[in-house]
Amino acid sequence: MLNGISSRSPFLANALVGCALFALSLAVFWFYYGAAREVYGSGALNDFYKFYLSSRNVLTGGQSYWMPPDKARKCQNQSLPQPAMGGDHGPRAPMRIEEIIHPNLNPPTMVMLVMPLAYLSYEDAWILFCMVSLACAGLAWWQVLKSRAFPGLASSRRAILTVLVFLAYFPSYANFEYGQVAFLLMLPMTLSWFALRMGKDRLSGLYLGLLVGLKPFFVFFFLPILCAGRWSVLVSALAGLVIAVSCSGGLLGFQHYSDYLAVLGKVSWFSSSWNASFFGFYTKLFGGAEGNAWFDAPVLSSCLIFLSSMMVVLVVARLVWRARLLGVSRPELADRLFLLSTPSMLLLSPLGWMYYFPLLAVPVLIFIRCISQSPHRRIYGLLLILSLMLSGVPSFLISSCAIKTLGDVLWRHSLPFYSLVGFFVLAVAVSYGGFQAEGSRSLTNVSRQSMKRG
Repeated sequence: MLNGISSRSPFLANALVGCALFALSLAVFWFYYGAAREVYGSGALNDFYKFYLSSRNVLTGGQSYWMPPDKARKCQNQSLPQPAMGGDHGPRAPMRIEEIIHPNLNPPTMVMLVMPLAYLSYEDAWILFCMVSLACAGLAWWQVLKSRAFPGLASSRRAILTVLVFLAYFPSYANFEYGQVAFLLMLPMTLSWFALRMGKDRLSGLYLGLLVGLKPFFVFFFLPILCAGRWSVLVSALAGLVIAVSCSGGLLGFQHYSDYLAVLGKVSWFSSSWNASFFGFYTKLFGGAEGNAWFDAPVLSSCLIFLSSMMVVLVVARLVWRARLLGVSRPELADRLFLLSTPSMLLLSPLGWMYYFPLLAVPVLIFIRCISQSPHRRIYGLLLILSLMLSGVPSFLISSCAIKTLGDVLWRHSLPFYSLVGFFVLAVAVSYGGFQAEGSRSLTNVSRQSMKRG
């Protein structure tokens, strides 16, 4: 219909598209503004409050990490008191905070980065955090567009629509509303991808090392980088990690890393509804975490987690190693490395929360570009839309204690897991075929050069 209008009246078609983009922009702005305003106006607590409180406790000589709340009390659905807010002077820390909220699970490097915000009131720190998060996401998208790696985004209208769809995607909104850090992580992740694509291995590794210091699940990238034989990336990543740990440990004290590891050992809420990892799915089915399991067999749960994780590791390692042997080009190898590694690290992470799905933005664009020349692009495209729709359905974060029936486990509260597994399978399928085609072209070029020399 739009094509018919465009052929008869290009001005009218452009006006309709412009109005649609403007309306979508207003809707996205309204939702994000409402989420930020709700916290600022009421002092409601979200995940950012934990990050803020950790950094503020460091400034006041307190502990940046605390033990999780009593899970027995939580699973009995007893109401937990809320900490009192102190207005412009920040929050008044409760006497027993471990009975009220979950601890901050970000490493000390993130605590160090949030420390400047701890000098502000919680409400002002929240607004500044929102602005910085959106700025990082915007800069990441600017880098994607500037890279010219995706010809489909050459049109300004397509680029604007893509960014708006990204912001309207429910995990992106959930990341913003809960005060999580996926938007912050997007910038160094995108810079690492672009540097690797351009052959700047050391710079890419430094960004990757910073990412590991901020979120340890990025350490999974070390495996495909090792299989690809990119030693300079690996060495630089280790150097970047050492720098991040040294800076945060030197500023805060290395004791904070011991406290951080101790808190990680107490994590037990793997089976919450938004956990899209193998840990989340199998512990909902067979136990091994707090909450109600459909069939209490924690040993079986551990075995399935291990077997599934090893299968992902072996598949990714084999594909990247095969690409190395086929002589796949540097940009193509960098793209496929990120395409495979990003969903893999979330599947293997004990807490692969759905609000980390914004990190899939570049891998999804890589996937779309890869299938553009495939004879099966329509099938791939429909499967991609289905996969993203499973996680794009708005839903509440349900605690593990409230998930009771098999229907809850296998359907309503496992959609993010199915979405992530679906995208991983699609990434594997496209990478396998793409590596074969790219390797064949490389071998053909080598043969032609040899014939010319002969």
